[in-house]
Amino acid sequence: MNEIDLPQRMKETRRIRGMSQKELARKVGVTGSTISQVENNLILPSLQTLLKIAEVLSVEPSFLVRKKAKPREELVLSPSKGKEIDLPLLRSGSAVVRKVTPLGAKYNTDIYLVEIPAGKLLKNHFLLHKGEEIGCLLTGSLEFSLDRREHKIEQGEIVYLTSDVPGEWKNVGDTVAKLLWIAMK
Repeated sequence: MNEIDLPQRMKETRRIRGMSQKELARKVGVTGSTISQVENNLILPSLQTLLKIAEVLSVEPSFLVRKKAKPREELVLSPSKGKEIDLPLLRSGSAVVRKVTPLGAKYNTDIYLVEIPAGKLLKNHFLLHKGEEIGCLLTGSLEFSLDRREHKIEQGEIVYLTSDVPGEWKNVGDTVAKLLWIAMK
């Protein structure tokens, strides 16, 4: 099995440059059939031809012969498939928290869906804060206190935290507040 991504990289780069196979072949000094065969992974070009292809496409030769990228983790994550977890800073029953990023996955962030029932007050921030955090309120209305000030967020608004964390969260609406929360590692 060929792990080099030459055919796909060459084809995509040629298309981005707005060049046909025939035009690339003419500029490289090979037949259109040669370019087609390389792009369809039927043959590998000679070193001299590979260097000329890279020159004509204005890329480094190493770009064309890199190994195929393997997906590191899942590309699409669903909050509904998240695993319900208990967080040490939350009293049992005060909120439902689902970890959206799969447990054990090697992402640079942890993603949570936090559901706070109507009228519920959380006496502190739900995570042990170790870095930047971003949250988007998907549904409902929330208030949080930070630096002795009350802040209200509505559906669609975003909270961005750096070093400070809210002292408490309160659902001030009459429906469950759903907060998509991302903690950077």
